[in-house]
Amino acid sequence: MFRPIALALSALLLVAFPARAEPVVGTAEVLSGDRLTVGGVRIALYGVDAPEPAQTCRRDNAEWDCGAKATTHLTEFAHGKQVRCVAKSLPDADGWSAAKCKLEIGLDLAAELATRGLALVDPAGPRDYWPNRNEGRTRGAGLWGGLYVTPWDWRAGHRVLTHIADERGCAVKGVRDASGRRRILLPFDPGYAKAAVDRAAGDRWFCTEAEAYRAGWGR
Repeated sequence: MFRPIALALSALLLVAFPARAEPVVGTAEVLSGDRLTVGGVRIALYGVDAPEPAQTCRRDNAEWDCGAKATTHLTEFAHGKQVRCVAKSLPDADGWSAAKCKLEIGLDLAAELATRGLALVDPAGPRDYWPNRNEGRTRGAGLWGGLYVTPWDWRAGHRVLTHIADERGCAVKGVRDASGRRRILLPFDPGYAKAAVDRAAGDRWFCTEAEAYRAGWGR
């Protein structure tokens, strides 16, 4: 009784993505900043997380549609083009497989988004795209050029602050910890609300995370 059901479920998984090491090749249909279908197969780009389509960020003291921008950029970069995707996981409950995808000419979709600052890398996740993230962060590209909530925090209900803290309209705190290390705190980081910016002790405000990194502060 159970064996046919198990076999049927296995067959469904194989239809979703034929095999973990077997690539899927076809025309990309972009659905969001990090999701697409290729030949009907649902793919979430491996190693990066782009802002959700409805997500907004702040830049130059104003909101901007960072989620829509990520979707638009991936659409211009890959939609309607031939891509080759290699799965890094079996499909989840909704049929999405994490996969690395490249255009026919070899350009990696996730690397493009991370370099442009239009997708982040979860610090607890794979490190494949850390070099691309670091390049985007250094240049202040995309999300790094302003204030943002990580996509995973946004999905948890957090939003960019509507009240900005210092006289320049900035909200990134640069504070020294007990050992004197210079640390960056973003609005939804643990301890952000309690951390006081003591200018007399060398603490300071930054408008963007990229600005803080350039000034020698870190996470």
